[in-house]
Amino acid sequence: MTKEIQKCLKIKDNDKSLNCILGELQQQKGESCPARFVFLHSEYCPPCKEEEKRHAASIEAGLIQKISIESSEGMIIAKENNIYWTPALLILDCNNKVIDV
Repeated sequence: MTKEIQKCLKIKDNDKSLNCILGELQQQKGESCPARFVFLHSEYCPPCKEEEKRHAASIEAGLIQKISIESSEGMIIAKENNIYWTPALLILDCNNKVIDV
């Protein structure tokens, strides 16, 4: 499934790329090691609030998981993937490693 997501990441149009990724992630439901889309945010980050509004429907639908960088899970994800700033939209494999192109 990672190869399909990597193909989505190569799409130049951001909205089409996002929709492709969300579609691929929906197809993974029920797999033993699914990837997930994570929105890493901080409570004190004005751009995070804008990004959250942009993806509100996907967050509410459970397609994008919202995680605070201040939480223990958020700190682990950030440390393991060298994430220093929020907001960050990440596609993680089942081992919490960023899937990239």
